[in-house]
Amino acid sequence: MLEGKAVIGDTDMLQTMQQDALHLAAKALDFFDVTEATDIARFVK
Repeated sequence: MLEGKAVIGDTDMLQTMQQDALHLAAKALDFFDVTEATDIARFVK
């Protein structure tokens, strides 16, 4: 797993939804190379 710090800006999302988004983004970064932005975006969408 990549190590780093995720930052969520100002949002009106519920806290649980923010956590779900972070977990999904981390999972996408584990599956794909960081340079494969299109594949990561497709996975998250």
